[in-house]
This record gives sequence, C-alpha cells and structure tokens, in this order.
Amino acid sequence: MRKIVLNNAGEMPILGFGVFQIADLAECERSVRDAIDVGYRLIDTAASYEIYENVEAVGNAIRESGVNNIFGNDVLVSIAEKHGKTVAQVILRWMTQRDIIVIPKSVRKDRMAENFDIFNFELAQEDMNAIRQLDTGTSLFFDHRDPPWSNFSAKQNEILKESGSGKRNEK
Repeated sequence: MRKIVLNNAGEMPILGFGVFQIADLAECERSVRDAIDVGYRLIDTAASYEIYENVEAVGNAIRESGVNNIFGNDVLVSIAEKHGKTVAQVILRWMTQRDIIVIPKSVRKDRMAENFDIFNFELAQEDMNAIRQLDTGTSLFFDHRDPPWSNFSAKQNEILKESGSGKRNEK
C-alpha cells in the first residue's frame, strides 16, 4: 500500500480504518481484527461523547429523505460503473489519488475489504475534474465552526488536559 511521508519523516498508510462511534467493545474488537485481516495497517481511534448520541437517527432521516445522497450522485455512479467499482470506492480513490489520508469507518468485513480495494484502478484527469466540480463548499456532515462541534472540541481538550493525555510523547 502506498504511504505518505509525514513532516517528521515517518510514514503513514494512505488508507486507514476508523473505529469512531463504535460503542460496543466486542464489535469494535471484532471490527479491528477484521480490518487487520483485510490488510489495514492504520487504525484510528476516537472517543464517543454525548454530542454524537443522535447521529444515527440524523443519518437515518437524511438517508430516508434522499437529500444529500452522495452515493446516488449521477456523476459518481457513472464513474463507478466505468471502472467496475462502487461509488464509495471512487470517492476513496479520488481522495487518495490527491494524497489525502482517508480513514473510513465500517463494522462489516465486506465493506472493509471494499474500502481497501481501491489501489487497482486510477481515475483519469477528466474523472478527477468531474468529481471536483461537485464541491459545494459545505460539508454534508458537520461544520467545525458550529457551536455544538465547538463545544465538543473544547470539552475534549479539557478532558485531555485533565488526564494528561494532551501531552505529546516526544522522542
């Protein structure tokens, strides 16, 4: 797998696996085992806080409404069909081809494998440009400047400071 050279000269795989919001510890452990079995070598962890308790309900409502259904976007579907891939794989490939480190989250081994299977094709410049034109300049998920997110970030920083976890481990 391709790796990105970091500022400290270390290397990081360009595609990782995230466990953010997997609250069930047994499911999280199984998912990480499956991800490693698939080939992931970058595992990103994050704590869940009360701000995310309703995210599933919000996501279900958005999915049911059909609003912001990026996976049904005609441009992305067309590019995916041309390459024999899924829209998710096209999105991941578009990002990694731009040297953006991506950490998708899944608890299903088949999706983990699908997310990992993006290095056997390349998007043409015309595909890259077509996808770039879809950018509306706003997030489909959240805005870090929104008060709930700002409050979450501030609370997370306080917790890290209190626990001493906010200190860097310098070598």
